Amino acid sequence: MFDTVRVDAMAPGPQLAQELLTVDPTDLDHEQLLVWLRCWQRFEAYGESRRVEMLGHYADIHPPEEPDQPGRLWTERAQQPGGDGTPQVAEFAVDELAVAAGWSQGRAFGQLGDALDLRHRMPRLFARLAAGEVAPVKVRQVLRAAHGLSLLAARRLDEAIAPIVDKIGPRRLEQEIEQVLIAVDPAEADRRADAATQRRRVAVSKDEHGNCQILADVDALDGMAFDAAIDHVADLLRDLGDTRAKDIRRAAAIGWLANPAATMALARRHRAWQTGDQPLPWPTSVDCRTETTTDGHQRLVPGIWRLDPPEPADLIDHQLWPTATIVMHLDHQTWQTQTGPVDLTGHGPITAEHAFDRLRHHQVTIKPVIDLNDDLRWTGTAGTDFTGTLREAVLLANRWNPYPYADTESKDTDDLDHTVPRNHGGPTTLDNGAPLRRRQHRTKTFANGWRVKQPEPGIHIWRSPEGRIYLCDRRGLTHDLGKTAAG
Repeated sequence: MFDTVRVDAMAPGPQLAQELLTVDPTDLDHEQLLVWLRCWQRFEAYGESRRVEMLGHYADIHPPEEPDQPGRLWTERAQQPGGDGTPQVAEFAVDELAVAAGWSQGRAFGQLGDALDLRHRMPRLFARLAAGEVAPVKVRQVLRAAHGLSLLAARRLDEAIAPIVDKIGPRRLEQEIEQVLIAVDPAEADRRADAATQRRRVAVSKDEHGNCQILADVDALDGMAFDAAIDHVADLLRDLGDTRAKDIRRAAAIGWLANPAATMALARRHRAWQTGDQPLPWPTSVDCRTETTTDGHQRLVPGIWRLDPPEPADLIDHQLWPTATIVMHLDHQTWQTQTGPVDLTGHGPITAEHAFDRLRHHQVTIKPVIDLNDDLRWTGTAGTDFTGTLREAVLLANRWNPYPYADTESKDTDDLDHTVPRNHGGPTTLDNGAPLRRRQHRTKTFANGWRVKQPEPGIHIWRSPEGRIYLCDRRGLTHDLGKTAAG
């Protein structure tokens, strides 16, 4: 029998966990289910506090051998994942934690930093988390806001926010935090405003089914102007017969605005058509008719005709527009039939139909293919770095970052490491090259206990100081093979 009064009054801990984990959900009525869910949230908060304690203790038992010294390159460094007032940690201990937990190095560094910040800089919030009174997601929101604050400012934020964090939603919490920050550290508030300006950026990330996502952090007025420009192009396309939904036309407008010359040509054709200087926006053999809108403009009538509006690339002068290099991975059958998957480096898989449809609107130059199977002993000059075609071949053979749980594609800016070091006789060849991020490169080179072999191009077998074996394959998958005594 699930006693709601008794269970609801339990402090979070092993006894509460036992009560919650042993109950049969089908035995609970409406009220009991609500109590169970509320108690489970308390237990989740308690469990998170225990994880914080363990991460903090991991930092305690891995202090640096000596304080960090600026400019130190060839030995293990002291690092401070947390903020002001938190202890330093040995650099390579963070890397071993990452592979043991199945995290990237950056995530391990962030997780350790959050745990140390909570334990050392925000004791009131930590106590409320351990009591099951605060959701972990709100704790992380406060920790993000406290990043970069002095120890004194973080403690004052803790004093102001901890008592109310469970009483407001995330948006209101963000406002309360901002208000406290301005009061307790106005200089830091100004610095953050300036830093926000320096963080402005536009990023394009892969999605699925031939789409991508665009994230822009820009000046507010520029953002409003861009939104208005998107709307205007979407309306031009509507007037010229594009019957797709407005959101789809707005998405298509991004492609036009990426080609200003084409956009201006489209606008000129639209104006000439509206003023009667051109009977149709572009040639067509289909009968069309127009109507006059309430504001006196002409527009083509949707549904009466069929006309595919041109793509931006159809209206631009290719001699005035920059070129781009696209790497497409596809097999011979896909190339011949134009059906099947095409993998775009930096984006991901899309259908061949979509890929070839997009390319038909552009001037395309096909470069010779680097056939990695033609000669597995691609060789550079002995004792030198990877350059030219050999460098490109190494990046193609190691499309995915070959470090355990890295989860990123290799980049041309990566360090190209000799798996068997040059000073140990390692050749500059395809089967001895690996693209690594700088921190991964340091771990492999300087951290005691790390070993890696590359039995064939793109296959990497790592051994951690703990003795666990990780196989990183060509698909970017990390296989935890467990421990081995032999290494």
